[in-house]
Amino acid sequence: MILLAACTSVPLTTLAAYSRLEAEDIDFAAARLAIHYPGLTDHPGRWTVTTTLQRDGETLEEAQFALIVEDDPVERLPFLGLAPEDRPIVLRLSPADARRAETLRDRFSSDETASLVFLVETHFQAGQVCGSDARANVWTRPNAQSDYRRAARDADVARLFGDSLTQACDA
Repeated sequence: MILLAACTSVPLTTLAAYSRLEAEDIDFAAARLAIHYPGLTDHPGRWTVTTTLQRDGETLEEAQFALIVEDDPVERLPFLGLAPEDRPIVLRLSPADARRAETLRDRFSSDETASLVFLVETHFQAGQVCGSDARANVWTRPNAQSDYRRAARDADVARLFGDSLTQACDA
């Protein structure tokens, strides 16, 4: 098993849109994350998001949330124009985790010197990407009123994983 951390370059159009996004605009019950990379539909794996509340680089609080696959066909409508093998899985927080995330966000909002960091992770079989030029695509939607925005386009999976992928493939 290897770990995917969604750390990649973000398209400028997404950066511009999200630079205007306030923490209060995120509706954790309606927020969605859509991800595609080769083999993902065959093995969705276990997905988590770690949220860290920081001030001056010091961690004040950290919480981990499980992401669950959204099976509502309406959530997949924006991706119907893609070839079936290129359609992402759509992930969301459970209702209980959405409430926990909103509580953390509310604590963050009251501290103007704090920042909120999100790290999305999954575990999957290394054989899914070994020896390939696998590319990942990621879209986000912060609330029900927003459209999905591409957060990563054709990101080189090998580059994202770095040495951890090389070691897993060599094993």
